[in-house]
Amino acid sequence: ELEYLQKGTNEGDSSGSLDFVPVLLYDSLQAEFEKLKEQHEQAQTTIREEVNSEKLVSLEAYEQLKVEHGQEVQRLQEVLDELKAKTDSKVEDSSRDERLEVKDMAEHGSQDVEELIKKLKDTQHKYEAAMSEIQQLEEQIQLGILSVEEKATMRNTGTIKTIPGEESVKMELLRADNTEVEEERKMKTLEEKVNEMEKVLTHSVPLEEYNEMRMSLNISLEEISKQNLLLVEKYTKAEGELEDQKRSHFGESPENGTGASIEAKEQLGELNKAHNELQEKYRELQTEYEKEVEELKSIQSLYVPKEDHEKVKDKLSKSLNEANNQLHDLKVTHNAIQQEITRLEDEIEQQRKSSICWGEHLKMKESLEKSLQDTKGIVSNMKDQLATKDKEISQRQEEAETMKGQTIRKEEHEKIATSLKDEVNSLIIKLNDLTKKHEKTCTEVFRVQRQALFMKSEKQAAEEEMAAAQKQLSDLKAESTKIIELHKHIEDSAGLVKEKDRK
Repeated sequence: ELEYLQKGTNEGDSSGSLDFVPVLLYDSLQAEFEKLKEQHEQAQTTIREEVNSEKLVSLEAYEQLKVEHGQEVQRLQEVLDELKAKTDSKVEDSSRDERLEVKDMAEHGSQDVEELIKKLKDTQHKYEAAMSEIQQLEEQIQLGILSVEEKATMRNTGTIKTIPGEESVKMELLRADNTEVEEERKMKTLEEKVNEMEKVLTHSVPLEEYNEMRMSLNISLEEISKQNLLLVEKYTKAEGELEDQKRSHFGESPENGTGASIEAKEQLGELNKAHNELQEKYRELQTEYEKEVEELKSIQSLYVPKEDHEKVKDKLSKSLNEANNQLHDLKVTHNAIQQEITRLEDEIEQQRKSSICWGEHLKMKESLEKSLQDTKGIVSNMKDQLATKDKEISQRQEEAETMKGQTIRKEEHEKIATSLKDEVNSLIIKLNDLTKKHEKTCTEVFRVQRQALFMKSEKQAAEEEMAAAQKQLSDLKAESTKIIELHKHIEDSAGLVKEKDRK
């Protein structure tokens, strides 16, 4: 049992993620309590039988056992007081930590605060219940030690009744009987308290209080083991004394030797029987210990160590914060790029409204070039006509010179000259108009060509900028999608961690 509880302590320390003790371990403690109770009842029965049969013990042996028992009880009491002080300090530290945790979590909402306050109250109630159970177990262990020591004392020192100090020994036995009655009354009180504790600790016991209780039980069981070793030594010593007394009584009183020998054999048989019972109990406890170890291993395999859980939780929290920061930066960058794209789209729309399409521009250019060719044809025709008219004028002038010597009428000459001047003036006016139209057409063609080149380069630059912006937007959208998926995955992982925390 001691090895089992020590291994249970080591395994419990390694599995720090458990917040409560399984019911199975509590049942094993209850079984130990029942066994100690049975031993106490057997010790009471043995004492009553030996008192009723007037079997007396050695006064020196009784006084020695009494002194040793008092020392052991005092030492156990000191250990238990130290354990209580450690328990109180640990509970105060845990309560202080829980209060700080409640204070930190209060910023996240009133609902979380109420849950943490409720959790703190439950922890305090469980601590009070566990402390009362520890006190019960302490008293139970003390009663168990008393019963085992008294039983062993009565068995190992139950020799012949012809010993000095008979009356004083009887008084001591009466006091012991009264003590046993008082212990029986305490045992009933403990049973009532244990029944009340069973209602509170039906499902689970807080892990911290359970570890402290287990430590106290380990210490007490170590003391019980030492007491058992002492009892075995005293049992061996008592056997030797019994053999010596048998030999001495055989030599001194032959007629009484047979009765003493029979009585010694009966006592030896009882001791052997008790020894066999102890061995059987040891085997049963060993089997139960192996079963408990297997069950404890199977239970521990279902949980994750608290340190690993905290590491994973911290790692996920850091990843979540980094992802949130990256997502925030990407959102800012995405908004800036979105604004730039909107601005560029507005500029392109304004340019599209203020300019003509490329097809219309080509059509207008073709029509202007065609009109320019037509105008050039007209101008060349007019030049030809002008040259023809010049030739006619020169011919007329030659004819006029040839006819100079001839007499003509002045009115006809003035009419001809006027008509020629008018015709020349009209041709000059037409030529000037055609020249202006030609210059205007050339200017318009040059302006259209320059505008076409400007629009072509500007459109090409806008298209390239638009393509680059769209490519950057698609890249940002893909990266944003990845970040959102990562954020969702991290939130799912955080949800799983919270579920594990609640479990």
